[in-house]
Amino acid sequence: MSIARARNPLRLLASRRVAVWLLVAFVLYAILASAIPQGASDAAKVVAWDAAHPVIAPVIAASGLHAAFTHPVFIVLAGWLALATAACALERTSWALRQRSRSGRVSEAALERLRTKRADVVELMTSLAPDEALSRAEAALQSLGLKTATDGPTVTGRTGTLSLLGSPLFHWALAMLFVVISAGQLTRAEGLMGIVAGASKVDVASSYGFLKVGPLHGDLSGLTLTVTRMERDLVVRGVSFGPTPYVEVRDGDRLLKGQYVRANAPLRAGGLLVHMSGYDRAAVLSVTEAGSSESYEVFLDAEEGTGVTRPVALSVGSTGDEKQLVVTAAESSDPAVELSWESAGVPKTALLREGESADVDGARVTAERLTSYARLSVVDDWSVWPIYALFALALLGIGVAVLAPARSALVLIEPREGTLEVFVQARHVRSDPGWPVVVRRSVIGALEQEQESS
Repeated sequence: MSIARARNPLRLLASRRVAVWLLVAFVLYAILASAIPQGASDAAKVVAWDAAHPVIAPVIAASGLHAAFTHPVFIVLAGWLALATAACALERTSWALRQRSRSGRVSEAALERLRTKRADVVELMTSLAPDEALSRAEAALQSLGLKTATDGPTVTGRTGTLSLLGSPLFHWALAMLFVVISAGQLTRAEGLMGIVAGASKVDVASSYGFLKVGPLHGDLSGLTLTVTRMERDLVVRGVSFGPTPYVEVRDGDRLLKGQYVRANAPLRAGGLLVHMSGYDRAAVLSVTEAGSSESYEVFLDAEEGTGVTRPVALSVGSTGDEKQLVVTAAESSDPAVELSWESAGVPKTALLREGESADVDGARVTAERLTSYARLSVVDDWSVWPIYALFALALLGIGVAVLAPARSALVLIEPREGTLEVFVQARHVRSDPGWPVVVRRSVIGALEQEQESS
């Protein structure tokens, strides 16, 4: 890296070498972070990973890599890469504007450099007048798809404006992706919401089992999500998707949207993005005591791998007289739940099918419904569509840069002692070595063909 470039911050940021090393560091860090479970230190997956890797677990915990994507190292790398991408975009935009504004006039200094670089000159024995030769050279450049302009003994050619936009568009789209993704993380909310089939929940914090809210996110939407039904086995065009919920999103009484939420088919409505995260059995229990009644939703999730339903501890009853129940899915041919509790130190159990009740130390517990529930991932993130749009622009930019790259050519024709000296210079934005060969062959071929026909 040159000293001049190192002293210029913008040129240093726009350096291809710096960008490559930043990309390598960013990718290696992302690979490392992906190999380590992300989450709080007491999260089940983190605890299990630490137990399986006792030697390196203390180092990983101390370095904060269980929260790798909010780690200062990641933030610095991402920020530096974003600035480098923006600097590259600015440099390429400036170059494109300079190319676009050129009138075709070539400075005398540039012509002198071309004359002294003898490797670009071809001497032709011809009777063609210089003006006629220049006209033939211009036609040759036009046949290569270049827009041409003549100025004295020179003819210049370059590709159209579209070819100049590819690289700047690609780099600006990437730079904006960093900005939009970062802003989206600061303003998004994401959580898991369990909804029993046939029931509804409002998009408020208390409805979530897990909720992560960005520091700049405002209030939650307050929209109502309803799982109207659970299809036992949804089949679409011959493909089975298994149990699938039909979800509706409402703003008050107004239906915004309703659909089956399945793999690769999330529901988008009112700024929310709703994915299917899972499903399992559920019980709706009512507890009646001293003339008052309260309803409880119990999600009976099965453990991964074993399929054994995890017991759910439930505290019911009035304040100061709570009763501790343990609810499990009963092993029965009919849907049923088993209640376990202690009465005066004596363990007791009761098996309830839908509609049945049991007396639990003076409180009447009724299995109102034995059904299923949907575990929905609910995301409030405005940045999803802008990210898609920026990806599309980046693909468009790189497509233009690859399929229609910026190219230019300069031809200088001067008579000298019965010959024509033809200077040819060609440039390709990606330094394609074949482009100068193509230009030289086309120009010289056009001049020699005219010489033969004369």
